[in-house]
Amino acid sequence: MSTLWTAQDLVAATGGQWLREPPPGWTASGFCYAAAIHQPGDMLFVRSYLGELGMLPLHARPLLPHSTGVLCTTADVVPDGPWPAFLVPEAYTGLMDVARYARGCFRGRVHAVTGSAGKTSICALLAFALSRLGPTITTSHNTNLPPGVARTLAGVPPSAGHVVLELAIGRMGTSTRLARPHVAIFSNVAAAHLKYHTTLEQVAERKSLIFTGLEPGGTAVLNCNMDHFDVVVTAARRHAGRVVTYGEGPTADLRLVNHTPDGVVRAVIHGEPVEYVLGPPGRHMALNSLAVLAALEAEGMDWRHHVLPALTEARPVAGRGEAHDLLLDGRALRLIDDAYNANPASMRAGIGLLGSRSPGPGGRRVAVLGDMLELGPDSARFHTDLAGPLEDAGVDVVHTTGPEMARLWECLPAAQRGVRVDTATALVAPLVDDLRAGDVVLVKGSHGSGVHQVVSELLARAERSPQSKEKTR
Repeated sequence: MSTLWTAQDLVAATGGQWLREPPPGWTASGFCYAAAIHQPGDMLFVRSYLGELGMLPLHARPLLPHSTGVLCTTADVVPDGPWPAFLVPEAYTGLMDVARYARGCFRGRVHAVTGSAGKTSICALLAFALSRLGPTITTSHNTNLPPGVARTLAGVPPSAGHVVLELAIGRMGTSTRLARPHVAIFSNVAAAHLKYHTTLEQVAERKSLIFTGLEPGGTAVLNCNMDHFDVVVTAARRHAGRVVTYGEGPTADLRLVNHTPDGVVRAVIHGEPVEYVLGPPGRHMALNSLAVLAALEAEGMDWRHHVLPALTEARPVAGRGEAHDLLLDGRALRLIDDAYNANPASMRAGIGLLGSRSPGPGGRRVAVLGDMLELGPDSARFHTDLAGPLEDAGVDVVHTTGPEMARLWECLPAAQRGVRVDTATALVAPLVDDLRAGDVVLVKGSHGSGVHQVVSELLARAERSPQSKEKTR
């Protein structure tokens, strides 16, 4: 396989056939099954029936001028026009086939990341670090289930040096067998998706399937402070050639000693003291950076000279701790956008980040919290348990939206209670009225809680200061 897919590659990968032949010299750069993840040069999966992988012909048509053709399972959905069309027996299988073919041609290194919280941030930081050492491709658009993993792999040119993949718990075995990672990072086990996985031990077991796809001699990188570490490390030792740990305990191979509010990380790495400045804020990101360094060290890469100095330039992923300095009706305040998603572990990390930020003169630490979803029968307890971290972080005011966060609100001291509403959109007006100059405002909740709309509205209403995004801290 060359840098791009050829007509012959597609036949070899899937055993399918061309319904409408492409022109001489035709190539494709990847494959797309949903409009939101489309990239120019993709081939489009067009579905024939409800539930099949792919887009409706109606949704695919506007993308055709920017695409290189269509894949389908029946000829009747092939759009009119000059678009090359390729027939596969089954769409999902076809996508898996192109992914396996591309992975078989790839000669670089594959890194896979899982965990209940922090995996997207680790992926982004690892990709940032690896890009200092060579061309790197990583997961985008939260495509961390098998179709998304397959799409990422199928779009990786063999010339790339590194691939970083985020793997979700759903169908983990399929994802890791596709990825065949050389390094697998496991960040933590926390209450998330308990609607589908009844216990944390079950979460640990199912996420530990990531190690079953490791290439022979591959490395497992584990947070030694995670819940059910014994379950995870047992699975890792069964499949990995080497297990490396990071964390805050004395047994960690890469041990966090200290992290300051201005981003200085002090650690001991295999017995050697190391100090560096990390761009993304928060103690949780300092731990994430150790996972990244563990992966680089496992690969024998010179991270001390080529990566450590650059970490100060790394940035938080949008919606995961990204900070904005705003002017809202003349009031200068800082907004911490951590609204992409939430579970108890990431919520505590976000609250800890808020606690590490100092308000301006006359300002307060303000938390705007939306429901954490899919936590199963113990959801009420997981929400009310946040009262302690909020107190420890010195949070002055807590505004909540949603029925689960209302339980937390009721547990708070009267002086700490802000506005309590049912929906995120209903929170915007009273929040804007309440904010003061100097406030530091954290917005966090599961995506389904809608708190990302609060962030969007604040950004739309406010003026950006000249330093609209927090540079390093």
